[in-house]
Amino acid sequence: MELAALERFLSPGKGSGLRSRRRVRPGELLYRAEPFAYVLTKEQLGAVVLLAEVLWEVMRLHVCL
Repeated sequence: MELAALERFLSPGKGSGLRSRRRVRPGELLYRAEPFAYVLTKEQLGAVVLLAEVLWEVMRLHVCL
């Protein structure tokens, strides 16, 4: 069984961190997790605003019918 590549450690006065427990190869995947935050770029944000405006107009028209 291969030793885990990373270990969590506490650094007094600095908090916690991750460090390698063994030699790692270039390009080796060390950690994978689902994202817990997402940031929109200006271009993506513009598309979201446009979509919201279109949906608002469709809803407004639907109510009027």
